[in-house]
Amino acid sequence: MTVVCDTSPLLLLARADRLHLLRALYSTVVVPDEVLQEIRVQQDTPARDIQAYTEHPHVQRMEARDEMLREVEETMGVGERAAIAIARDLGADLVVLDDERRRKEARRHGLNVTGAIGTD
Repeated sequence: MTVVCDTSPLLLLARADRLHLLRALYSTVVVPDEVLQEIRVQQDTPARDIQAYTEHPHVQRMEARDEMLREVEETMGVGERAAIAIARDLGADLVVLDDERRRKEARRHGLNVTGAIGTD
């Protein structure tokens, strides 16, 4: 199962020392480059943990294609837009977003959504 993760769920899992749960639940975890850019500016322990986590073989880093980004609501953050665009582009099984408005946008694009703690 392939899942695409946004910034806030990754940070929440890192702060709880639970990033390993992604590997336990999903065969492939995709982290958009745009999400990593948002995380790098934080320069704290959870941000470093996420960067280290993205080096694991089951994690793929990917940049959203411009033509896919254009189809996602422009008022959203860059990481959220990228997560939705990449999930659509890949036909991912799931996209992990914590904000309800972003989840609605993902559903509008036909995506299955969840949050960091598995709520929909």
